[in-house]
Amino acid sequence: MRMHTSIFPDFGNEKVFPAFGACPVEVDGEDEGEGRGKGNGNEKERRGEYFLVGSIMEDMTLSPRTPTYVCRDREGGRYAVTLRLGDGENGEGGGKEGALGGGRRYGYMVVVQGARRSGVREENVATGERGKQGFVGVRLGDVGLIPTTVEKLREMSERFRETDGRNVCQGCGKGGEEGGKMNRCKGCESVWYCGKECQVRGWGERGHKGECKVLKAVGEVFGKD
Repeated sequence: MRMHTSIFPDFGNEKVFPAFGACPVEVDGEDEGEGRGKGNGNEKERRGEYFLVGSIMEDMTLSPRTPTYVCRDREGGRYAVTLRLGDGENGEGGGKEGALGGGRRYGYMVVVQGARRSGVREENVATGERGKQGFVGVRLGDVGLIPTTVEKLREMSERFRETDGRNVCQGCGKGGEEGGKMNRCKGCESVWYCGKECQVRGWGERGHKGECKVLKAVGEVFGKD
């Protein structure tokens, strides 16, 4: 799951980060991910370069073999993500001991590259049969997890992208060409500082204490050049 970008991903881009309803429907013969994750060299290409992101709202796991979470997408719509466990993967326990940590992960953002909707059924007015919006089925190993909500990450995205990829001190706001040599945060490797004083200011006053883990997770999930 790599975007390979040297700047913060643009989470405001609806084509790259669509809502659940904009994701394509799983084609016949590949329902719930048939053929995924079996060493197919075309798998990454088949998924597509888009990502469904949603904040975990509820743990709806009924079976330890199919951990299920209700998420909220970028438009506030609710949808379900069902995880498929491989050999040696354990989803037992649900709640706090579930595959994604259950209650400890409420509000965290789940990332699924190339998500497709399975189990979709159109409403039949003639028979009165109700439609189904479907769900997303994905291997546990293909899920990215970022410790913040979709809304917070979009706000961070807009703020960090204002620097246009330039190295700017988070403490004083000076660029590398103005402040001389700069040091990168060793935790997330995504923000820069002129020195110790600016690092302390950035950690406390500028809120990096609450964002360092988020930035580190973004780098791990989407990759950096």
